[in-house]
Amino acid sequence: MLCLLTDGARKACWEDFKREIETDGAKAQAIDIPNGDSTEEIANIIDQVAVLIEPGARLTIDITHGLRHVPIVMYALALYLSSLREVAIAGAWYGKLETSLPTKPLINLKPLLELPRWFHAVEIFRETGSTTALASRFDGVDVSKLQGPARGAPKETAKILRQFAVPYEIGLPLELGIAAGAIATRFDKYPLHEMVGLELPLASELGQLVREGAIPLRFSGNEALSGGQKSKKWKCSVTLTQDELQRQARIIDQYLEREQSALGLSLMREWVVSLGIYHNGNRDQWLERNERLRIERNIGALALRELKDYLDDAQKEWSEFWNQLGEQRNQIAHCGMKEDEVKPDSAKIRNHWKKISNADHCWQPLGGGGGRVLVSPVGMSPGVLYSAIRKVTPRTVVALCSGEAKPGVEEAIRQAGFMGKLEYAIMEDPFNGIKETSRIRGSVRKLLIDADEVFVNLTGGTTIMGVVVQALAEQARNDQRPCRRFVLIDKRQAEEQRNAPWVESELHWPDDDCDAESESVDA
Repeated sequence: MLCLLTDGARKACWEDFKREIETDGAKAQAIDIPNGDSTEEIANIIDQVAVLIEPGARLTIDITHGLRHVPIVMYALALYLSSLREVAIAGAWYGKLETSLPTKPLINLKPLLELPRWFHAVEIFRETGSTTALASRFDGVDVSKLQGPARGAPKETAKILRQFAVPYEIGLPLELGIAAGAIATRFDKYPLHEMVGLELPLASELGQLVREGAIPLRFSGNEALSGGQKSKKWKCSVTLTQDELQRQARIIDQYLEREQSALGLSLMREWVVSLGIYHNGNRDQWLERNERLRIERNIGALALRELKDYLDDAQKEWSEFWNQLGEQRNQIAHCGMKEDEVKPDSAKIRNHWKKISNADHCWQPLGGGGGRVLVSPVGMSPGVLYSAIRKVTPRTVVALCSGEAKPGVEEAIRQAGFMGKLEYAIMEDPFNGIKETSRIRGSVRKLLIDADEVFVNLTGGTTIMGVVVQALAEQARNDQRPCRRFVLIDKRQAEEQRNAPWVESELHWPDDDCDAESESVDA
């Protein structure tokens, strides 16, 4: 027994008190303390007591005797030690000596030591949105004297709060929607002020606080999901709507308001992809990887710096936002593992976020409107171009050829009855001009960007021409233009081909995502 003694108390009763304690087999140790007439003296009292309490000890406090301010000092110290040194507070007692009853009541004050822990849990919930600390408090409710359903109520509440904490703390908006619905349902059906064994002031107010925090984050429009009920394939029933985007936007706003930038920026990037699918994609496939990747590439094309001159003002704003968002998110996701110092600054990102978070508009995809464009190499056998035009019926033809081959191009155009636009991409050295690739790509890039779809013929011309048209196909795909490659096969003898060039060849698609042997393509 550690006994706090002022000088007056030591003189008045210490010897008698010590003798009585040791008669019962305990050991009494005196701690001489000042009267506590100043802040410095109170600090001295705390230091003397704290040094004697070992980590992991079980501590019981009796505040029946002593100066009026000592109980407050011991109360605060006990809380601090329980956290810093994991000291277990076994009990806190006060003997009410001033009563006239023959047997003086001994009052258990331990529940008062739990209030600061509830205070801490509530503060964490308010400041971070995490319910982990609250779950721990419900786990600590004494159910030893409870029977039946009442015995499991605190544990069930703790379980639901933890199910909410996990997706919130790692940024999983769909799982969070289910968990938020479960909390709202639980706190509606079983109000905290009715929970047996929960000796907590203002329990109803706490329940309302948690419930109101969960409601904006739960699903809407689906009764089962809104109530926190899920089947094995429950995500398949989550539809992409403006309401769903706005729900996820509220989660992002909470992360940003609480300075949880890593979670906010990561979810924001995925939200932008979902926004693009909602306005420009297949909403039924919004969780499928291929659809999300397609939209990522769609906005990614806006962010390519070499395409900046092709963008309008609105697209440039989206481009800057996507680049900044990606850079900030990647710096965090890769834990700053780069040579440059990471200096998070999301001010510009937040400004654009405020403009789009209602989910009522999206970026205008790059290009399009120019119809179908055919890219074809043309050597000294122009029949290949004739067949290509007849098979794919383009609006615009880009003929990759030498100056010497231009007359053959014009004849093939005439024979095919083509009335659209013809563009030349002239190679100065069709046999060795691999270094001309960059120039040619630049000369036709705008035309390919404006295409609704690009068809690239891999047949004809020289080997180097084949390399160049393949490079044009890759560029069109990088710029997010729908692009299909094909080859033409003429099974006739070479002499017959030369004598009768204006005969359609067989068309074949080498890409896996196209039909193997389509004979024609509708315009």
